[in-house]
Amino acid sequence: MKSKLCVVVFLLCVPFTTFASVEISEIAWMGTADSSTNEWVELHATSGIDITGWTLETTDGGLHIALSGSIAPGGYYLIERTDDTTVPGIAADLVVPFGSGLANSGEALVLKDTSGSVVDEVNASGGWPAGDNTTKETMQRSGSSWVTAVATPKASNTTAEAPKGQESSGTATSTTVSTEKKASSDSSWQPYVPPEKLPRIKVFAGDDQRVVAGEELRMEGSALGFVGEPLPDARYIWNFGNSIVKEGRSVRYIYPFPGTYTVRLSVASGEHAAFDDAIVRVGRNSAIISEVMPRLSGWVELHNKGAESINLSGWMLQDTSGNKFILPEGTRIAPQSFIVFENIVTKTALLDVLGTIALLYPNGMQADTVTYAFSVPEGMSIVQGESGPLLARPTPGEADDVVTKTAVKKSKGAGIVLAVQPDESTRREVLASDSAIATEVIADSAQAQNLGQYETAAALPQPIAQRVLENNIFWFVLSIVLGIVAGVLLLLARRRFVQSS
Repeated sequence: MKSKLCVVVFLLCVPFTTFASVEISEIAWMGTADSSTNEWVELHATSGIDITGWTLETTDGGLHIALSGSIAPGGYYLIERTDDTTVPGIAADLVVPFGSGLANSGEALVLKDTSGSVVDEVNASGGWPAGDNTTKETMQRSGSSWVTAVATPKASNTTAEAPKGQESSGTATSTTVSTEKKASSDSSWQPYVPPEKLPRIKVFAGDDQRVVAGEELRMEGSALGFVGEPLPDARYIWNFGNSIVKEGRSVRYIYPFPGTYTVRLSVASGEHAAFDDAIVRVGRNSAIISEVMPRLSGWVELHNKGAESINLSGWMLQDTSGNKFILPEGTRIAPQSFIVFENIVTKTALLDVLGTIALLYPNGMQADTVTYAFSVPEGMSIVQGESGPLLARPTPGEADDVVTKTAVKKSKGAGIVLAVQPDESTRREVLASDSAIATEVIADSAQAQNLGQYETAAALPQPIAQRVLENNIFWFVLSIVLGIVAGVLLLLARRRFVQSS
């Protein structure tokens, strides 16, 4: 009888916690989307237990964590590495350094009680049997195996079967009887889902682009819902990176200055929003007026000196009288190439003396201009030299003939021909006319200012424009004198007629 009483007393004195089951339930060995060092480990207890003095360590000695506190019945114990921001919105039960951290190649984790006895062990020294370093899904205990699933810190693990190839191979084992987590009885409970895993709309700002300053940029965005469906009622906001903001799914904009700009498209649909960025590299304009042939039968030649194609849609050609021709939609000029526009098509009025032709951006700002103040003989064209416009042999759509870098040739007449040093891509030949002045530029300072950026190339005693002006004045004065003489003669004739009668 005494022996039976002793047995009963012994059983009553055995601590209840001896039968409590504590297990390593979830391991975030891969960290989170924010940082690979945001590692954490979760413990789970089937009944309440004080774990003060317990340890969690690796068999290689790289990790040794002294535990403190307790776990409520059916509760969880979250151990976060370094700080409590590792798992946003979930308070940690213990924040400690993880030493060198959990190796992505695998570890052998051991949970020991105060006596040093092994309570649970996860032997993954040969490689983690679950978890994904790319998606940041964690390694979760499910029954007697491990599965890869969206993180559930301090909440029930995923109960679905492990995907093929991700079930435990038997290398991850436990010394306790592991039980699958039970769902919380709290009907308001929701499993934790990391922000990167929350459903969201998808936004696309389009490919990166290259344009030149003054060229029209076209941006077209798109947005898709959770399952890839279009969002017809979404709001599109474009920020062009230079304080300019536009709204709409498809927008157009012209950068006035070169640079590299980050264009952000923000899309909102109901309570959901997302954004996407595109890089726009804006270079200097390399489209110029390279050659001009006056008269209605002439033409205007444009040249792209750059290495990128330029969209000329909406650009304009403007003549001396201010008439503008808008280049049609889809007009492009390839790199290092020429395109020619006929005057009869563009309706530009270019006379054979005193003319201006300008290339304008779509916003009306000037991209290039050629102004000439000399007579252009039949069969000759105008090219742009370093010091101003010059005469040349027509070469529409082609590079011009190459001559010596600097030359001054006298013609049989009173004029001169200048061939100034051209740019690296082309050099132009300037031909002299046998019987007329080949090149005459107005030297008068007031008239020279009308040439804009071009310097006076040469000065002659009597420029053509000056002679034309003087001839007009001469005929005007002569007509007045003849009118006065005619009036006097008529008056005298009338008086003689009256006297004779």
